[in-house]
Amino acid sequence: MLALFCVFAPWVAFAQNPPADFGSNATRLKTGLFTYQDRNHDGGSVVGSSQILIRQLDNESGYEFSNLATFASGFQGFHSQRWTTVASTRFQPKSAALSFVNGNEAAPVFDITYRAGRAKGFVVSRSSNEASKKVYVNDPIPADTVDQRIDWATVTANDLEVGRHFEFNVYDPKSGVSHVQADVGALSDVHVPAGDFVSYAIDYRIHKANGVEHFRVFASKESPRFMVREEFPNGVVTNLVRIGNAAQ
Repeated sequence: MLALFCVFAPWVAFAQNPPADFGSNATRLKTGLFTYQDRNHDGGSVVGSSQILIRQLDNESGYEFSNLATFASGFQGFHSQRWTTVASTRFQPKSAALSFVNGNEAAPVFDITYRAGRAKGFVVSRSSNEASKKVYVNDPIPADTVDQRIDWATVTANDLEVGRHFEFNVYDPKSGVSHVQADVGALSDVHVPAGDFVSYAIDYRIHKANGVEHFRVFASKESPRFMVREEFPNGVVTNLVRIGNAAQ
């Protein structure tokens, strides 16, 4: 979610099933502006920060999730990234876009629209040795697929119960569709800069073509829920610093 956008080899699932209910509902989420700080494992040096805005759209047509993530060191000349995802209450994706940002310069990475069981749009490949190249995508996706930007929100908004197992798919325009398996662990007290919160530990695994990525999200027991902490496969840990309202 908050980690730097990465490139993986493509893998696409072609199943087209009726809409699946894997138990996630965005009405369980707290809306507002959430500030996080990213550190190396075990409370090491600060490597970045993020501000995630969650808001319900007009007429209860769905939710918009947006994030501005700032890096402690530049990435290919950019110092932050910005993404926005729109999804239904049941997390069926509607659109997603991501850009790298440096000052007033914003360089698009991808822009995707989800419709009729397909993901359509473009993705820009960038390499230090080659010029940027825009590639158009038109991928089929299973019904139980969410945009990968909000996999953390999907597990936080699930029907959480200790011992529960659930599965769904995520889509990324550079890696295609990947299967996710999630397990809800025990409740524990989690200390972050924003305070102390009793939280569910949810371990989930994204099965990519080049291996399995392991994540752990700590979701507040209190309702409406919010993400308290996330642990990434690369060892980065992001902790909640502040909760504000959408106007801040």
